[in-house]
Amino acid sequence: MRTLYIDANLLSGEIPDCWNHRFLNYLDLANNNLTGKIPPSLLHKDLRLLNHRKNSMFGELPSTL
Repeated sequence: MRTLYIDANLLSGEIPDCWNHRFLNYLDLANNNLTGKIPPSLLHKDLRLLNHRKNSMFGELPSTL
């Protein structure tokens, strides 16, 4: 899986720290009600685009993104 679109799905809560799929290039989480920080398992060199707009997330973006 290289691309995952789960935007506008009424998701809520924190993003789980379970993204060990190193081939994920594009993740679209926009227009949900996600909270918390970006989990460490999403911080790998293959992830090229993370769309998390229109959520309630906080914290700094890691330099790896």
